[in-house]
Amino acid sequence: MTAIDECLLFGTDPEALPDPDDEAFAQLALEAKVGYLVTCNLRHFPSDRLPALRVVSPKDFLQVLQSQNP
Repeated sequence: MTAIDECLLFGTDPEALPDPDDEAFAQLALEAKVGYLVTCNLRHFPSDRLPALRVVSPKDFLQVLQSQNP
């Protein structure tokens, strides 16, 4: 799969992230088709550039997990 195919498939351009060093993490999350990317570095993963992922802090993800298992 080429980078263009990935952009079409996932509706994003991971190369357009503010920090190029974070591109690998975004690409891994997209290829793994996970629902969440958990990070303390939210500003480096803008939601408008990663619409296929929900980028959340560890604290917010813990709340998601707790709400799913009452």
